[in-house]
Amino acid sequence: MVHPNIEFMRRYSAALQAGQAADALPYYAEDLVLHIPGRGPHSGTTHGQDAVLAYYTAVFQATDGRFEVVGVDDILASDDHAASLVRWRLHRGERTLDVDRVVVYRIVDEKIKEIWVRDWDQYAYDEFFADGT
Repeated sequence: MVHPNIEFMRRYSAALQAGQAADALPYYAEDLVLHIPGRGPHSGTTHGQDAVLAYYTAVFQATDGRFEVVGVDDILASDDHAASLVRWRLHRGERTLDVDRVVVYRIVDEKIKEIWVRDWDQYAYDEFFADGT
């Protein structure tokens, strides 16, 4: 039997991969907290669904819409948490960056309450957006 939070995360991941961040809103708690590491323009801790949408919008705009979720390689879950191994591909002008990340989620009452992102190569991600966008 598959853990219910794995099924929950599969549905959430499918919504994100469809390319419309707003499709993921039903999975988020209203007071969601998002932690983005690094020193780049997208890093920091944000609060609320609007802030999460603003993060995805900023990445989408900074890549001129050339932002791909290449895949979700695996999902692990327990009653309170889930983790996914995610691959993104970002494009800016002639540059491309493949991003491997681990994303950890705290799940409360079938809603994502908190998200922690960890990129495999944080320096590369920060450098990719070093011009402030």
